[in-house]
Amino acid sequence: MAENGNDKIYSMVSEKIIAAIESGGTAPWKKPWFADPNSMPRNLFTNKPYRGVNLLLLGSTDYVDQRYATFKQVAENKGQVKKGEKSNIVVFWNFKDNLLDDGISITGRRTAFMRYYHVFNITQVAGIDIPAVEPVVMNSGDRLEAAEKIVDGMPNPPKFKPGSDKAAYLPSLDRVDMPAFNSFECNEAYYATLFHELAHSTAHNSRLDRDLNGSFGTNKYAKEELIAEIASAMVCGHCGIDSTLDNSAAYVRGWLKAISDDSRFVVTASSAAQKAADYILGKTREKGEEE
Repeated sequence: MAENGNDKIYSMVSEKIIAAIESGGTAPWKKPWFADPNSMPRNLFTNKPYRGVNLLLLGSTDYVDQRYATFKQVAENKGQVKKGEKSNIVVFWNFKDNLLDDGISITGRRTAFMRYYHVFNITQVAGIDIPAVEPVVMNSGDRLEAAEKIVDGMPNPPKFKPGSDKAAYLPSLDRVDMPAFNSFECNEAYYATLFHELAHSTAHNSRLDRDLNGSFGTNKYAKEELIAEIASAMVCGHCGIDSTLDNSAAYVRGWLKAISDDSRFVVTASSAAQKAADYILGKTREKGEEE
């Protein structure tokens, strides 16, 4: 494990995401493995899925099998990393309690430290018997049923208005407006769009209380759009649906500018997207679970 100041790690992450977006390929949050829960990036030995910005970092790779392990894990299991292989990074937070004892009571606050691990894909490893993973095979009916269950099961949902002329979340009304189901090119596009708007709705002060006051063209606006985009992809992955939302050149330029202007942008947006996805899915974050 390597350690460095938070700013350096933010910059490392930003550089990787910018390179992935500028490569002209698929954005890191739109990889096809998002449509198969069993192929989502996860640790080989703990089987624990990676979350938050780590999904984007590993999503920028081209490995079909998205299982990873640290050098230490590989060695402890009597394997070895193949010569010449380069690692990928995943980040996590450690917390330190800063306590002050005034003789009467102990008070203080927690300080967050970002850390990162080097991880290797299973194709970069030798000497370990790696079990095969069966893909989740879902037909169209199963995927749509799973998506509808997620929509129906969202806790404290916003109001919903079908048959509108556009898809939007209206904060003042706490309402999601959606066009008719059959007006979309495919069923998956309907749910990807709906999950995007539901992600915006998690910003309401009765839910996750994010700031939605950014105007178009600002970094604040770009960040909220990226939060909703990534959260939609995360939720789509839980029901086997490809995230089919298309990003205009203006959105992509806005994200690149925002990431370049603020090295913390993509890390904090990914963390907020994970919280939004968890909220929609009705998931309670486990203690110590990374974002």
